[in-house]
Amino acid sequence: MRFFTNSQIQQMKLRLYLSLLILVPPCYVHAQHPKAHAHNDYEHERPLFDALKNGFTSIEADIYLINGLLIVAHDYPEIVDKTKTLANLYLDPLLKISAENGGRIYKNYLEPVYLLIDIKSDATETWLKLKEELRAYEGLISTAKDEKAVKIIISGNRPINQMKQEINPPAFIDGRPADLGNGISKHLMPWISENYFKIIGSFNMEAPTQEQKERIKLLAEKTHAEGKLLRFWASPDKKEIWEALLACGVDFINTDDLGGLNMYLLEVSEKTSYEEN
Repeated sequence: MRFFTNSQIQQMKLRLYLSLLILVPPCYVHAQHPKAHAHNDYEHERPLFDALKNGFTSIEADIYLINGLLIVAHDYPEIVDKTKTLANLYLDPLLKISAENGGRIYKNYLEPVYLLIDIKSDATETWLKLKEELRAYEGLISTAKDEKAVKIIISGNRPINQMKQEINPPAFIDGRPADLGNGISKHLMPWISENYFKIIGSFNMEAPTQEQKERIKLLAEKTHAEGKLLRFWASPDKKEIWEALLACGVDFINTDDLGGLNMYLLEVSEKTSYEEN
């Protein structure tokens, strides 16, 4: 008879769980990751749905305003695919899932799921069009006064001045470290985002050094002091870096490797649960 170690048993459980994800609709996923952010989500085989199958609670879409349409793309498309609009890829599916789950994206996850919209075209024009389009999704989209299933964060070309002047806009601002200390409320700017390599001060692709970790911790502390959440973009998809970011207080792990981060966070959860028991 073969005996397995606790570590091997945990690994087998994780593999079984991940294999079941292929068959289970996203609305029935039972493990959500509040710290998982799907970078450039639209580049995956099934935008939105692959992220939800892996339990992600933050999803990113880049948009351009082209001929009156909000087109999802990383670079300005030479040929506009009218099927790849923000509504088709994200807003309509999220609305349908929310309706099926009693007003939530995940049945057993009561917090809103974040949709980070990175504006690539003109900030003001794109924001005006986005606001107009979001009127059809008032039952889905959170505001500072009314939390719903999805919370939209505006990044990229941010219409900060316009949003500051609006009463209860249907989206929030993705801040930068330079925005800290300027009196911008967490209710308008709940996030702070920055380039990982800019903060650590080098293009170190391995685990950050102790000095680099201190830089990350300092920014996390400054961010949290204002009640805001911290995210880095461009951080390498490596377990040792994910581990360091979590240990330093970073709130969202930015990744292109959906399955890899899902597996890692499940391992962390299983290990924590095992140690507590």
